Amino acid sequence: DSFHGSVFSNIFEVPFFSFRRHENMGAQSTNSRIDTLLRVLGNSDRICESKDAFRAAMANEIDFVSVRQRLNVYRHESANWLKSALEL
Repeated sequence: DSFHGSVFSNIFEVPFFSFRRHENMGAQSTNSRIDTLLRVLGNSDRICESKDAFRAAMANEIDFVSVRQRLNVYRHESANWLKSALEL
């Protein structure tokens, strides 16, 4: 789905677009995880909710240098949290 495609596209530095599968308030909605992922990695503009959003995303290249840096920080923070949790 769009979430896993977005995850792997960021990791392997492949240009992508993300689409919402369900309405935000729907019982099956998992949109918040896509929103969080793209916000943390600095590419929230890859969510395509309209033709205009898609055109805007098409016009902008993804800065994978920045994504890689943000991903490394996020990995470090996550590893520290896990280490701390396991030491309790």
